[in-house]
Amino acid sequence: MTPLEKMLERLQSVKECGNSWAACCPAHDDRTPSLSIDEGDDGKVLVHCHAGCETTTVVATLGLRMADLFPPNSGPTRFRNRVKPGRPRVSTPIKPIRKFPSLMDAVEALERSRGKRSGLWIYRNAEGEPVGAVLRWDTRKGKVIRPVALIDGSWQHAAMPCPRPVYRLPEVLKADRVIICEGEKCADAATSLGVVATTSAGGSNAARRTDWASLADKQVWIVPDNDSPGQAYAQTVANLCHAAGAREIRLVALPDLPPKGDVVNWIAASPTTTTERLRERLETLGRSTPLWSPS
Repeated sequence: MTPLEKMLERLQSVKECGNSWAACCPAHDDRTPSLSIDEGDDGKVLVHCHAGCETTTVVATLGLRMADLFPPNSGPTRFRNRVKPGRPRVSTPIKPIRKFPSLMDAVEALERSRGKRSGLWIYRNAEGEPVGAVLRWDTRKGKVIRPVALIDGSWQHAAMPCPRPVYRLPEVLKADRVIICEGEKCADAATSLGVVATTSAGGSNAARRTDWASLADKQVWIVPDNDSPGQAYAQTVANLCHAAGAREIRLVALPDLPPKGDVVNWIAASPTTTTERLRERLETLGRSTPLWSPS
């Protein structure tokens, strides 16, 4: 298998664009393919995220190494017949991986280049030690997400290696019932109601890169966002939790959500309702939702 084939088989929403390929970037919540993949004359894979993710982050998120972008020997591969004569090929220099002694050192380095973050969510292992984080910036062009991870003893601007822990893993391990939302912001909103809530890192397309074993023998309520990607994420997570041995699974649809709405919108729509009352509504919705079963 060539380096290009190895990368393409791990990506989602891959489509061929002339002599190159486009796919959803695994390093951020990418619903419109923004990752360009090409092959150099020497067989090296050329990767560029138009949203700004570093190549090292994209590669690490896929569970690959930078060395995997290079063929074992130079020379053309079977994809060379796709290259148009005279088309220039330029190999982008690989930036050295920056390493930091602590999580906050890595976070502060990102803030120096991007400004003050609007969100920070820390992922922990079963012992409660931080192993990764997700940062968010809200800009005029939309949200920007960047991961940070503990890799080989140092903190790097990269996604957590696979399989990744679920968000709030120590709390999940102790709970009998867990609510799963799409995204850390939604998981925090659900947690504010007094329930145990979690999510997976990397956006709606990366659920399969998470270790769902912590959901074994638990009641799982999945609360989908009100859009097609949200429904797809919920079904994917339901299958993964079922495979992990969840005791029961329910897909709990929140009422009166706007298009693309989520649990944050559901809570915000009732500003005068107490936390206890909202939790009771959620409990009622969950108990009245039929059990999910794999199709």
